[in-house]
Amino acid sequence: MKSKRIYFLESDFGLDIKNKVLFEPSYKSQITFPKRILTDAVYFVRFLFVPRKSIVVAPWGLFWIPALWNKFAFKNYKIISLTCDTFLSEKTIKERKQSILKFLKYVLAKKTYEEVRCFIYCSQVVKEQLLKFGVPEEKLIFKYQEWNRFDRGFEKIRPNLSSNNFLFVGHHYNIMQKRADILVEAYLQLRKEFPDIHLIIVGRDWKQFFEKKYKENIKKYGIEFAGGNYDISGFMRKSAFYVHPGEFEGFGLSVLEGMLSGLIPLVSNLTGSKEMVEKLDRKLVVKLSADDFYTSMKALVKMPLKKRNELSRKARDITRDYTMENSLKDLNFRIKELIKRIERG
Repeated sequence: MKSKRIYFLESDFGLDIKNKVLFEPSYKSQITFPKRILTDAVYFVRFLFVPRKSIVVAPWGLFWIPALWNKFAFKNYKIISLTCDTFLSEKTIKERKQSILKFLKYVLAKKTYEEVRCFIYCSQVVKEQLLKFGVPEEKLIFKYQEWNRFDRGFEKIRPNLSSNNFLFVGHHYNIMQKRADILVEAYLQLRKEFPDIHLIIVGRDWKQFFEKKYKENIKKYGIEFAGGNYDISGFMRKSAFYVHPGEFEGFGLSVLEGMLSGLIPLVSNLTGSKEMVEKLDRKLVVKLSADDFYTSMKALVKMPLKKRNELSRKARDITRDYTMENSLKDLNFRIKELIKRIERG
């Protein structure tokens, strides 16, 4: 019997599917620990009324909800997991053990992932982690293209390519994933040789973290802490380079935004967006260490303006197609085909 409705958890990803039902949180403010627990509990109860054998599309962090119903109530949901999360990496697992809720979700995912029919992933980094987690390769159906989700006019920005200013954006304070500590260590080492360089760090809580780490106000070394400022266009205009030393970060949308604005990127080999940066120049993808980032940042500082302009133009060209329209058109087609296949059994 064919499923009459397609159920989406948390987000429908903008998919043009007529018979979809979206389960989403009732609040619009930033998520907190109590809200997350309450929301997950509400989702779980709502599945009591979702018909057996329905198709469910859920992000990685929530597929365990319908999967639990499959495992213990024989609901036989056909689950598709669309994910850009990396909560599978060893580093992230260690961090999750420090959070009861995150660790519980990890355990639930480990116990129920076999109930998922197929996984759609956003980068090779995520695919590799899914394989390490134990997901069979035949369940990894296809990779979707991330897109610039915020129309902030990045293409109109003119970066200061003649400067030696570096920009880092990490709105979600997560030292084990963003690894701004490696960036600052490399920067401080480089500043000894090039006192005219500057670093802008956007995101909440970073200032407190680094002042505690270094026992001093490190702003005197040319570091600007911009706080949780979501209007980053002004910082892009000041900068020449975007640096992102992510550790098992699924994609890293800020890398896409930086390249679209004409900034020259430098990312770690454990960041999902490295695939996009490699199209620009493989030398701009480096191992995750302070020494490697120091060496590569030094090369950027010494780079002639003509070469900077060339890379800036190419960065824009590469990321121009990473639009919501292009990505959703492809995702719509492929998921609809996937749903048809699942319905046919």
